Amino acid sequence: MDAKNLYTSRPLGKSPPTIQLAVTHASPLHIIIITQDYCTRPTHSLIPSSDMAEDRIFQLSLTRRYQRASARTEITCVGMSPTSSTLASAFSISATPNTGQSWVELFELSSQKAYIKAAGSHAALGPTGAGKSRVATIRDWALQVGQGVQYHHGSTVLVRDFSTGNTVVELKEAVTQPVVWSRDGIAIAAGEGNGRMGVWDARTGARVGRVVSHIDKITHAAFMPDHQLVTLSRDGTVRISDPKTAKTVSKLEIEGSGSTNPRLLAVCCSGRTIVSLWGTTVHIWLPQANHLTSYNLNTTRATEGWPLCISPDTRWMLSRTEYGFDVTDVASGTIAWENRENGGFDSMVTAASISKDSKTSVAQKPHTL
Repeated sequence: MDAKNLYTSRPLGKSPPTIQLAVTHASPLHIIIITQDYCTRPTHSLIPSSDMAEDRIFQLSLTRRYQRASARTEITCVGMSPTSSTLASAFSISATPNTGQSWVELFELSSQKAYIKAAGSHAALGPTGAGKSRVATIRDWALQVGQGVQYHHGSTVLVRDFSTGNTVVELKEAVTQPVVWSRDGIAIAAGEGNGRMGVWDARTGARVGRVVSHIDKITHAAFMPDHQLVTLSRDGTVRISDPKTAKTVSKLEIEGSGSTNPRLLAVCCSGRTIVSLWGTTVHIWLPQANHLTSYNLNTTRATEGWPLCISPDTRWMLSRTEYGFDVTDVASGTIAWENRENGGFDSMVTAASISKDSKTSVAQKPHTL
């Protein structure tokens, strides 16, 4: 599908917002402020302007704020708490070279104050409604059966207070990612395996629902405002499910070569817009309006990029490039800002996360945040 045939004109916004971007290098963590300025060129959108009237395309300029030294080994994942950017906490995940044990390191973003370092292969920071300093982590349980040999015998999801390291609740039968919080912090969804997800009360650990309709592995999930759950699966479907009844509310079937390769998911705060990336194709789905717009990144990008994350408001996509990274306007596929470096592997960005209000994003290079 040719994206140029899908453009619809829309006016510019009245006031440019501000984004903060944290970029990690192969040495210390770099946190960069992105200030959005007006575009002087015509702006276009692949999403109907009536649904995303508040979304605008801006040119971006970045200035570095501060940096943080991080892991000695490659960081495989980063994330931020879904709170105000000025109060945000963040985490990075890296593995111990000799044992392969993954560790989650948590810290305050602005002051860089360190909290805890806990064993875990995946983490999700809770919103304010979950209680102060909450993080859900996947803990893998393994036995050392010989020198350098471990036997993995199970996983579980633990909700911790990361200011103290204490476990608040354990989610029984939650064994794998994705792990996601509801926007109000009341519920947590996590993988059970076999193409299923469970939903638990984050305060008590009691199961309150399930998603059972996928026939292959669920790779991504996000809550709607009403606690319905959006899921992507390698079975080639996007589903909106009601976990309480385990029934599908709406379904989008993905066609083409990317249908078995779900890569990214974001649901806007109103639940009206769902953006997902399959292979190199971006799908912008408005389920209430029964409207779908799709475009291939190869038709909108001049250079190759590897998308790493979509902002929670579905506005921005951050991608790794062979020369650094760039930020794309999701609605148009237009690159709004690009960082180019010649540092080779050490300057490559390999993971990223954008805050709930899209004012802060954390991106990491091989060994630093």
